[in-house]
Amino acid sequence: MHFITGGNPRTGDIFWQIYDAESGGKVFEWEARDVDNPASLGSRVVWLEERRVLLPFDVYAQNFNVVTLPEFVPKTNPVTLQLPPRIDRNGLRVAPVQSHEVWGPLAPLTKEQIAEMTAPKPPEVFELRSLDQTGSRELLIGIQEWTQSERRYMNRRDGGGEYSYRVLGTYYFALSLDNSAQTRFATKEEWERGKVLRTGHVGVSLDETVPTTWGDRPAYHPGEKSGATWANPKAIGADRWIAAFSYTTQGSASRGEMFVDIYQRRAGAKMSSGRAAYEGPIDELVKQGLWIEGDYFLIPLNPSLESFMFWTLPG
Repeated sequence: MHFITGGNPRTGDIFWQIYDAESGGKVFEWEARDVDNPASLGSRVVWLEERRVLLPFDVYAQNFNVVTLPEFVPKTNPVTLQLPPRIDRNGLRVAPVQSHEVWGPLAPLTKEQIAEMTAPKPPEVFELRSLDQTGSRELLIGIQEWTQSERRYMNRRDGGGEYSYRVLGTYYFALSLDNSAQTRFATKEEWERGKVLRTGHVGVSLDETVPTTWGDRPAYHPGEKSGATWANPKAIGADRWIAAFSYTTQGSASRGEMFVDIYQRRAGAKMSSGRAAYEGPIDELVKQGLWIEGDYFLIPLNPSLESFMFWTLPG
């Protein structure tokens, strides 16, 4: 909790405001007008225990407000999300909410261009939205995946030819912000009702320096890696936070444990650390990490985008 006062006048107004240090939300406020020596009252605040505090009415500390604060329930942060699989128990693909066919002529292309066009491409998170319903707050995750890819011959009036035929499937998932362990498929109607959220991925170099009058200095506070090896990029940044990535392999370069350390951008203090098993090219996973409007952070743990690490950061 934080107390905000101001100045040191002989007589003035005083405002008590108590905030939850984790969420940033205001849990109590009180004010008094024309108080003698208001700045001195801060030294007379008394904590009785974790949830109770005495706030003095006057400089003589003869009368107090007794404030009982809400019970603190620590959040598990980060959590590992497991989205519903897009392949069922019988090995069949779950039908996407939407599908789009994409045709591309192969005739004028070189073998290298054809190989690049028809090469498998991993799924990607293309958009995130928020959905507020009665008694529920959810984060909607949109994932696009090439569900079909093959070469086809197409007859045309001016002559037939080979084409790249691909089908782009769109899936929607819902994550409960009140219980991050709850995930489900979302409907197209829910997706259309959701509010689009801003996302960002800005890679930062922890080795970057900036010129000053006293010479070059580090652009960012030094961060220590928790794993054996730095990922590439080492970190991504948002307005208030920096996430630093490292990993330790376990017998294979594409399998191991990912470490993510969240730092306050200005103060450099470590806010949170997380670790989870990953599969796939670690640098490709890191490149898909996303800051999400509302101070959330999401990073995949496998190329199929079925498992993620998810943070809720202080606002």
